[in-house]
Amino acid sequence: MKQIIAVCFCFAVLAGCASNPPGMGNSGSGQPYLGYTSDPINRFAAMNGIRSWESISDEYLVMRTTRNKAYLVKVWMCPKLPYARSVQVISAMPSTVRRSDKIVADGDSCMIREIRQIDVLKLKADQAASTGK
Repeated sequence: MKQIIAVCFCFAVLAGCASNPPGMGNSGSGQPYLGYTSDPINRFAAMNGIRSWESISDEYLVMRTTRNKAYLVKVWMCPKLPYARSVQVISAMPSTVRRSDKIVADGDSCMIREIRQIDVLKLKADQAASTGK
């Protein structure tokens, strides 16, 4: 029980601004990020929790653990995700997000299907190049 409470505390309800990074648009899928992602991974460490999150569609969200570490997370259909004001990670392992974990978006419980790490530095470099900065 203490472990579950600790996990819930570590992944406390993540309230934040769910907006797209400049130039990424909201295509309704993870497509804009797929050119910057790794092959699917089974889990990622979130030692200090999730820094921020961004809903992309009812199947995709981006979770950031540090300024330069982000993950494209695909979930089973989650109707409230695009409009969620908060998300919560329900994880069996403290400080770790795994494929078998769940995301709760405004009360909707959604199983994680796939996780891919985003190459944030390449994404930022390409965005800067496209805007001429």
